[in-house]
Amino acid sequence: MKHSTSAGAILLLASILAILPATSASAALPWLNGEYLYRYFVWGKHHLASTSDDYKLFSHHDIHNAGPAFHFGHGDPRALPAAVEYHDGATLKRDSLDQLLPSTGTHAFIVIRNDKILYENYFNGHQRSSICLSRSVAKSFVSALVGIAIKEGFIKGVGDPITDYLPELKGRGFDSVT
Repeated sequence: MKHSTSAGAILLLASILAILPATSASAALPWLNGEYLYRYFVWGKHHLASTSDDYKLFSHHDIHNAGPAFHFGHGDPRALPAAVEYHDGATLKRDSLDQLLPSTGTHAFIVIRNDKILYENYFNGHQRSSICLSRSVAKSFVSALVGIAIKEGFIKGVGDPITDYLPELKGRGFDSVT
C-alpha cells in the first residue's frame, strides 16, 4: 500500500509538471523543485524541514587537527550573573541559565572570556561529545575568521570575490559572491 501511494504521488506530480510550464510550476508551487521532492520521497515528509539530526542523512569524513589542540582553561563561574533577564511578551522574567536554556531547545551553551571557560553546559539529551549542526553559529566564526584574515593580510577586503581565494568555484555560480 505504501508503494502504491508513493507511485500515485509521483504520477500526480509528473502530471502537474507536464501541464504547467516550468516557470509557472516553480512560481505557483515553489516546493516543486528537485531538493524538496528528493527529501519528500527519500527521507519522508517529516524531513521537509531541517532538524538537528540532519547530519545523519549525509555522508561525512572526519577532519583531524594538524597539531596540538588548544584547550581553554577554566575561569571563575562567579564572573557570570546568577540570572538573566528577558522579556516573554510584556512580562519581564528572570531565570538562571540552567533554567532558561533547556526551555529554548538549546543543545549546548558555552561562555568564554579571556581564554577561560566561565560556563559550559549541555541540555535536552546532548553532551559534550554530541554531534549537532551548527546552523547560523558558523556565521559568527566565519565572520571573525574573515576579520582576522583581513587584519593579517591574507584577504584584501570583504568585497573580494570568493573565487580569488577558491578558484575551483569559478564558473560554478560563485563568481559574484564576495
